[in-house]
Amino acid sequence: MAQSINLSSTHAQGLRQRCSHRLEHRRDMLNAKEIDFLHSMFERLAHAYTLSQKQCDWLLVILERTEKRK
Repeated sequence: MAQSINLSSTHAQGLRQRCSHRLEHRRDMLNAKEIDFLHSMFERLAHAYTLSQKQCDWLLVILERTEKRK
């Protein structure tokens, strides 16, 4: 069975803010699939505080890669 990660509402809100920031200010660093994924995570985290391990891993990879402009 797939492992899921439960987030507090505070952590979920923080991740939503990071998704929003990347979509608004670092969009040029994202490919189309990553943009769709961040949009879906932004919407999901407004209502649900559980992510699958795969979602969490991909979200962290995207956020870390786009943390700073090169």
